Amino acid sequence: MLFLLLFTGLVHAETLQLGEIHVIDTPSSLYDFIPSTTALRGDELQRKRETSLGDTLQKEAGVNSSSFGPGAGRPVIRGLDGDRIRVLQNGLGTMDASAQSVDHGVPVDMLNTDQVDIVRGPMSLLYGASAVGGVVNIANQRIHHAFEAGALSQFDVRSESAYGGAATSARLDWGKSQWMTHLDGSWRDYGDQRVGGGGRLPNTQNQQEGAAAGISRVFDRGHVGVSFSHFGTQYGSVAEPVVGIRLRQNRFELDSEYRPESGPVDKIRLRSAQARYRHDEREGEVVGTVFKNNGNESRFELLRSRGDWHHVAGVQTQIFKFSAEGEEAYLPTAKNRLAAVFSFHEKRVDNTTFNFGGRVEDALVEIDDQSTERGFTGLSGAAGVLKKFGAWGVGFNASYTERAPTFQELFSSGGHVATGTFETGDASLKKEKARALELSLRHDNAKTQSRIAAYVQDFQHYVALIPNGNVDAGSGFPEFDYEAVDARFYGMDAETRYALNPSWSLIGKGDWVRAKNRNSGDDLPRISPPRLTAGVEWKRGDWIADAELQHALEQHHTADSETNTKAYDQLNAGVQRSFLGSSGRVSVFLRLKNLFDEKARNHVSTVKAIAPMPGRNAVIGMNAVW
Repeated sequence: MLFLLLFTGLVHAETLQLGEIHVIDTPSSLYDFIPSTTALRGDELQRKRETSLGDTLQKEAGVNSSSFGPGAGRPVIRGLDGDRIRVLQNGLGTMDASAQSVDHGVPVDMLNTDQVDIVRGPMSLLYGASAVGGVVNIANQRIHHAFEAGALSQFDVRSESAYGGAATSARLDWGKSQWMTHLDGSWRDYGDQRVGGGGRLPNTQNQQEGAAAGISRVFDRGHVGVSFSHFGTQYGSVAEPVVGIRLRQNRFELDSEYRPESGPVDKIRLRSAQARYRHDEREGEVVGTVFKNNGNESRFELLRSRGDWHHVAGVQTQIFKFSAEGEEAYLPTAKNRLAAVFSFHEKRVDNTTFNFGGRVEDALVEIDDQSTERGFTGLSGAAGVLKKFGAWGVGFNASYTERAPTFQELFSSGGHVATGTFETGDASLKKEKARALELSLRHDNAKTQSRIAAYVQDFQHYVALIPNGNVDAGSGFPEFDYEAVDARFYGMDAETRYALNPSWSLIGKGDWVRAKNRNSGDDLPRISPPRLTAGVEWKRGDWIADAELQHALEQHHTADSETNTKAYDQLNAGVQRSFLGSSGRVSVFLRLKNLFDEKARNHVSTVKAIAPMPGRNAVIGMNAVW
């Protein structure tokens, strides 16, 4: 029956709804079926942009950051992080080492990012079992899907007082004779982070350089394009005063689509990314450990829409080799292969939408020096319904996901200096099985856009890193073992925007999540505390101003190996003025972050004790488009 689902229908992306859908059409499509999606773009993304991806998204409902100083931060969604959150660039994996350790940055250029989409809840049907907690997609326009004659240029510059440095980026898009060309570049030079109450956090400097080029040919019935990007950054490791990380990645992307004039398929889409990633952990000029990840991810999709039926089916493959060499190489050299087929279908009946789908995923891990391998076949399925009552919508979604343990969870062995632990994997681990339910309520009209969602996710064989009570004699680190336990995550998140009049809007956000080890009854570590945010936004003519206050409650639901984290308040405010000319726009902005200069600590961070969040920060910048 599952294979029948996988091959019975194909989809048209622009008309696909899948309950409450969000489609990234510039430049890539990312599907969302019930539950919730947030898109950051334009002025809003500019206001929230930080050095790392995780810190950029940290104040969104249901999202936090792993925050290993300003140089590294990965999204944490509804309490889940690492391999359970899929981070994509233009719909394909980033192919880095950020899921393996919290001190490893995500190699994406936030200065030249056009849009970031956050999908909360399981997305494993379409993007893999590692999307069991959610998806974050970073989109840029290096490969164009549509033709536009002429040239468009953009230039940004900003300076931040909390880091005593500046950052700049530039891009050029040019179209002629159905060809589109793209160039972009970026540069950042930041010093040590200032913390609340004064003083600087040692070894938190950050430098970045990036460059990219793309070319696309746009046809009447589709497009084909390729791009190349280089990203490099060098930042200090806050956990080790004299250690720095030099990270770089080269990435090629292919994006193509063909829309047949007739036949059973509306669209045929092929996307592929090839990446070479490396980062060196250095003590002064001496390289201690080198991490590499070289691989490919590809997606082939067929899309179809007929009447009230909409379908998507496809094949996804991943092939990558991860290696760690040097004195802190606690991970083995591993070859990883994955192949999957998936399909999702939707039927609309009056004001009700039904959807269902399935995925089969085959994963293989090979360890070079041990002649060892583990293979897993995972099955996933989901079904949902959305009922609309005028401006209101009520949705219910259920899913089942099987995730294969990673090579790190299976075979790691050694001291992990960034977290101060000695980690030991378990080669006998079974598949992690998750069952999730979500109930959502939405309200959308001319004045109000609101959503609230309640969820529960039960895991069988949840792979957790648990202390065994011993201390490793060689490193002096406490010993932690990867073990399979039963776990439950449950909570709520909500956001609303209410327009008082054409100029004034009120904004509210909130989230709450708990996570328990069902075997012992203990709380799981590093779970975000409850948070509430209230804000106001004013727009008139060429002016935009806003202010928001976020209150994080004390986190006292802690695991045995961690301490409570105090409550904190952070007030942010900003103003922007745009100047329109005959051929472009120039915007200048001033933003003040953490106006109270509070010395706040992020409970989700493994280095909260030594690395508080940034103190008061004045950001001044300019954006020009012509």
